[in-house]
Amino acid sequence: MPNPSPIDAALAHLDQLLEGVPFRVSLYHDVCSLSCLHCGVKGEAYFKERKRQTGASSTGSWLKILRWLSQKDVESVVLTGGEITERDDFHQLVIEAQWAGLKNIVIETNGRRFSDPQYCGLFSPGKRLSYIVALHGSSSSVHDGITGVPGSFDETIAGISNLASMTDSRVDVCVVLSKYNVHDVCDIVNLARGKGVRTLFITLMILRGRGIFENLPSLEAARASIRDLLEEFSGIGEDLLFNNVPLCFLGDCYKNSINYQSMKRKGAACELMFHTCNLNWSFIAEMALPTPLNYPECCAPCFFRDFCPAPSYISLFADPEKYVRPTQLLNTS
Repeated sequence: MPNPSPIDAALAHLDQLLEGVPFRVSLYHDVCSLSCLHCGVKGEAYFKERKRQTGASSTGSWLKILRWLSQKDVESVVLTGGEITERDDFHQLVIEAQWAGLKNIVIETNGRRFSDPQYCGLFSPGKRLSYIVALHGSSSSVHDGITGVPGSFDETIAGISNLASMTDSRVDVCVVLSKYNVHDVCDIVNLARGKGVRTLFITLMILRGRGIFENLPSLEAARASIRDLLEEFSGIGEDLLFNNVPLCFLGDCYKNSINYQSMKRKGAACELMFHTCNLNWSFIAEMALPTPLNYPECCAPCFFRDFCPAPSYISLFADPEKYVRPTQLLNTS
């Protein structure tokens, strides 16, 4: 009997680790077409170097992984990045995921590729898909200033419009709150809702990678921005959600916080992270409520500080029997 391929061996190993355990999956593409000032990694130079070092894992490997996932208790499959649409085989992976019967397929994207109607038309049958598009300004001066790419605002807006009109899929928007757009958030929400967007995710930038302290909005500006949002958009209820935002900013709307929702779900499901550039970087983890929030003057003395932070980082399983190093999990070399 021939030896199993590295992918088959890795998936067999996962079968043992995940037996009877519900889990969420992210397919993470470690290449991006933007260089955002709040990015959790080191920006454009980092992505270019990773791409030079690794290229991308084969389409055949990913098709095998998607078929394996279709037989498991998977809560959701998130295709994210970086920018997942930078993969030449992205459409093929999405179609395979649908044919395999995977549900709750979420595509996190900057939307630029979908500004091309011909490309967007490839996804018109995608009724099982949900798109979360990153929009960081209500104008090109704000958005492009954050992304570092002139013209990206116009492409993202066109991508949102095409997705909303051509795909029969749900389209949501994510806004990363930084000092560069903190006064623009209400206008961003108005713009997005005018394009047919359903849910808005407002995420306070994380102090990681290019997201340095100097790019963080002041405590007073962030609190005022959230207050204005809650007042102006009180009628949209659960379609306005917050992540990594102190619960005290939200008042009676604290249940709109992903922080709060994750606190209730902690330990309910684990995370399986696949890196589409290099399968050797993939790992299994559990979501934690891990890090102090970004405003020590507000959060450090707070009684609820250990419960408030969003699950913005991932910790490997503490159980030594389930602790899996990335190179051990999917060693495809």
